[in-house]
Amino acid sequence: MLERIHIWILNKLSRTVLKICFILLALIFLSKYVVTTTVMLLLLLVTDFVIISVSNDEIPISMEADRWNISRLVRVGVVQGILMTIEALALLFIGWYYFDLKSNEGQLYTFSFITLLFFSLVVVFVIREKRHFWSSKPGTIDTVVLAADFIGGAVLSQTGLFELKPLPFHATLFVIGWVLFFSLTLNDYVKYRMYKGKNKNPADR
Repeated sequence: MLERIHIWILNKLSRTVLKICFILLALIFLSKYVVTTTVMLLLLLVTDFVIISVSNDEIPISMEADRWNISRLVRVGVVQGILMTIEALALLFIGWYYFDLKSNEGQLYTFSFITLLFFSLVVVFVIREKRHFWSSKPGTIDTVVLAADFIGGAVLSQTGLFELKPLPFHATLFVIGWVLFFSLTLNDYVKYRMYKGKNKNPADR
């Protein structure tokens, strides 16, 4: 149970930092809101299923009594959020010029939506393990929900909904590749090093 709470806290911290910083910094740099209220509500609705599915994840259990290290927990969550924010903003600027999002508001909303969605989904695979993400297999329900959300987001980016206008197929593929590459390499490595450097006792959280 404590392992699942640990993941929930990290998930909440990292995604909150990502969403707040991404929207505010995009507004500062581009003088434009890159998401709407409807888009944020849709994002919250979709990602809530992932949060619920974490309760069924097959998480490695420590053989020793758990000891909470709150300061480290916050550091890991915030650092993951900052990394995702930097990567998401870099992706947005590429889309702004290369995919001409500056002249298509509806596609800008869609691009920002799937960027936030995919980062919010993949980070679950990164933070559920203190080791590298491939060190243990996620639960079946967790995997199915994450895959369904991922596919649903990709489909939505092609069909559009409300203010979301369809993106070019290659733009969606670029976002997916960008998110997977940075989340499963740099972000996972940084998390691993933070735990390896500080975790003298495996029971520490």
